Amino acid sequence: MEGMGQFNVTSLMPVNPLNAPDAFERRSLQKFAHSGEVEAVEIEKVGDSYRLRYMAPLEVEVQCLACHAEQGYRVGDIRGGMNVTIPMDWAFAEINNNNRMFLFIAAATVVIVSLLIFLLFNSLVSRPLRRLTSMMDAYPEQPLAPLPDNDHEDGDEIDILNREFHGLCNRLERSQHELDTTREQVFQNEKQAALGRLVAGIAHEINNPLGGMQNCVEIMRRDPQDTERNERYLALVSQGVERIKCTVQQLLNIGRKEPLAIKKGDVDAMIRDSIELCCMGHRNITRELDLQVGREVVTGMESLRQVIINLAGNAVQAIGRDQGIIRASSRLRDGRLEIVLSDNGPGIDEAILDQIFEPFFTTKEVGEGTGLGLSISHSLISRLGGSLSVANLPDGGASFHISVPIEDAE
Repeated sequence: MEGMGQFNVTSLMPVNPLNAPDAFERRSLQKFAHSGEVEAVEIEKVGDSYRLRYMAPLEVEVQCLACHAEQGYRVGDIRGGMNVTIPMDWAFAEINNNNRMFLFIAAATVVIVSLLIFLLFNSLVSRPLRRLTSMMDAYPEQPLAPLPDNDHEDGDEIDILNREFHGLCNRLERSQHELDTTREQVFQNEKQAALGRLVAGIAHEINNPLGGMQNCVEIMRRDPQDTERNERYLALVSQGVERIKCTVQQLLNIGRKEPLAIKKGDVDAMIRDSIELCCMGHRNITRELDLQVGREVVTGMESLRQVIINLAGNAVQAIGRDQGIIRASSRLRDGRLEIVLSDNGPGIDEAILDQIFEPFFTTKEVGEGTGLGLSISHSLISRLGGSLSVANLPDGGASFHISVPIEDAE
């Protein structure tokens, strides 16, 4: 019987040889007879096709003995089996189609869920983190964006991190403001200390022309009719006034604030005036200047003025009452201003050469120095984007080298 499947009856002892069992049927009948199994199922491959084999036993009943008693069967014996064979190609095709559909649905689900997770992660985690990272990278060059109005409310971990970062930046800005204020106070205090060290020489430079001017005035008062002599003395008085005026102007230049202001100025004149001011009243010191900038440039003029005064003042103190020389040179090289200031004093002990720019480090007696002059000088030059270095000269004395970037004056 054929159709959707095949149906047949077979036996280990068939009456018709055409009904002899095949291998599956033989195994199943033997299991029915010896193991007592009530059915057998197997998927069998024939060529490239599969088929389902099902077999159930046929037991001998009383009414069966009328025909099969002569074959030796008794009631309860397994006379044969009923076999059903169903082709499985259509079932496997359906299974494969279903599997492909399930695989497609699973893949589409994974893609859609992954996309949703990515969008959620990007919106809730990645994008806020990128904004926060951008703010961190741009700070402090760019000010922080203000927090949203509802940022005081509880948020997720990124919102908390954002608020903490804003709080940290606010504390840093307050600390930086306090540090700048303190640094400015230290700068001004060091300026005042430098002025104090220059008082004796400045007083001498002012008293000398004042004394000469007073003598001229006394002589002119005794004989006001001597017009020719009075004209000559008035010229001397005018020279003395100009000399005092220059000295006072140099003092005013030292006292200026805003040490880091970048502006246009004559570097050579600034170096000349600063060294002349430091050497006032010290006739034992010769000045040798090799100033070759020759034009105005844009740089931190007041910072450089304070550094030159600190270095020249230290050189004057190192030379003391001995005969000495202070040398200064300036030149432009590769877009930078280079200044070298040296003396022929005793120099600096090699053991402490690496420590002289440290704050409060000094070799002077108590009350003679704060230990901040060279530290402040080094800080000022560094903040201008330059460098300040020191070395001992072979013939004695110390040499300081300053290098800072400059801009051409328009």
